[in-house]
Amino acid sequence: MFAALAFNDRSVQHNALTGLYEIARRPDGAVILRNHIGAIGEPLLSSPDSETQSGVVLILGTLAPTPPEVTSVLLKFLKETDRDSKAQAGAIFELLHVAPENPQVITGVEEFLSRSLDSQTRISVLNAPGNPSRKNIRFVRLGRLVVNRSEERHGKITFRLLVLCRNSVPECQSGK
Repeated sequence: MFAALAFNDRSVQHNALTGLYEIARRPDGAVILRNHIGAIGEPLLSSPDSETQSGVVLILGTLAPTPPEVTSVLLKFLKETDRDSKAQAGAIFELLHVAPENPQVITGVEEFLSRSLDSQTRISVLNAPGNPSRKNIRFVRLGRLVVNRSEERHGKITFRLLVLCRNSVPECQSGK
C-alpha cells in the first residue's frame, strides 16, 4: 500500500489512500499505522494534487488516539507555501483538535494566517475549532487574528467570530 501511495499516478495514490483510510477507521488503526506516519504524510509535501493532500489529512485526523508524530507531520505541511490552502485549513482543524495548547500549533496557525489567503480559506480556519466545549480564550484570539488579517472585515468572517464568542468563551462576552 505504501508503494502505491508513493507511485506517481493519481488514481493509484487515491486507491492507496482509500485502503489507508479504512485501516485508520479501525479501533486499532492508530496502532497499525503508527510506524508509518512519515510515509503516509509524504504526499502532503510531494503531491501537487489537492485531493491527495486532503485525503492524507483526513487519514491522519482519523487515527485515534492520535499518534504524537501526526502533529509534527501536519505542522511541516502547514509551513509549506506551495500546498493547497484548503487542505492546510483541514490540517489546522486536526491540529486544533489534537494539540490546541501546543505553542508550535498556535505559531503555525498564526504564520499560515499571515499569508495572502482567500476569504473561504480564512472562514475554514475560523471554523476549525468548531464550537469548543471547553472555554478557551485561544480560540477567540485565533478568531481575532483571522478577522485582523482579512481584507473582508464584515460579513461571514465577522459573523462567525461573533457566534464563536457568544457560544464558547465568556471572556469574549464581557468584552475582554
